[in-house]
Amino acid sequence: MAELITIDVLTRAITIPTGQELFGVAGDKNVETKHIRINGHVTASGLDLSQNFVWRVVGNNGGGGPFSDPIDITTLTSDGCIEMDWTPSPAAMARKGELHFNVCGIEVNDSGISLHEWHSEMGTGIAKENAEAPIEDIGGADLVAHLQSMAAQVANNAKVTADATAEVKNAAEQVEQGKNTTIEAVKSIIDSAKEASDASATSVAARDVAKAAQNVATQQATQAAQSKDAADKLMQQAKTYADEAAGYAGAAKYSFGYNSDGRFAFFVNDESEV
Repeated sequence: MAELITIDVLTRAITIPTGQELFGVAGDKNVETKHIRINGHVTASGLDLSQNFVWRVVGNNGGGGPFSDPIDITTLTSDGCIEMDWTPSPAAMARKGELHFNVCGIEVNDSGISLHEWHSEMGTGIAKENAEAPIEDIGGADLVAHLQSMAAQVANNAKVTADATAEVKNAAEQVEQGKNTTIEAVKSIIDSAKEASDASATSVAARDVAKAAQNVATQQATQAAQSKDAADKLMQQAKTYADEAAGYAGAAKYSFGYNSDGRFAFFVNDESEV
């Protein structure tokens, strides 16, 4: 924590440590925080400032404009001091030059009527010069910052659009590649079925080859399902080989088609589907 600005509760004298005189640059908004301690909490007349008082820092900025910054939180330390943090508001930092301020404690009753006010002496800080017009000089809005924000948003949207376009292009390439893979997968299924037909000299051989064909179909039928058009054109050829395999004694029963989920399937022994 930076050195504390101190205030004597009895004399009201305020001390700003060397190095703490700079409060920032004109145009700053809620940047620098100053740490303030009132040494003691009971006034010469016995008024306890730690009870029922609200606090604020009031003064004039470098151009003479008034400001009043509420202090939301104060702390009574174990050694009987009141501590608070003050972050000068945009009004306080609106102009370059000497910033004059004092710390004020106010006690009000339930109706909001002021009962007691306690003030420190005046302290002085520095707001350095900058090259931009204060906010109030351009109608209460920082137009340059607003335009910068809009430009940054446009640039970000452009990047999002470019990324999305690249993703669509990549997806299109994958679809095209998937079509080729689908045709090859269906042809592979046909070859497997033909192998079952040619090799099924006995029922045992037929079943073995049928299971092998089923395994191939399990791996590749999902790919084939991605393009029903390609599968439809070749299905009749696949059925021909499958029917030949089914004709051998004891051979498994084969069939091709779409299941209830709309997938292209290869059926064996009336008990499984791929």
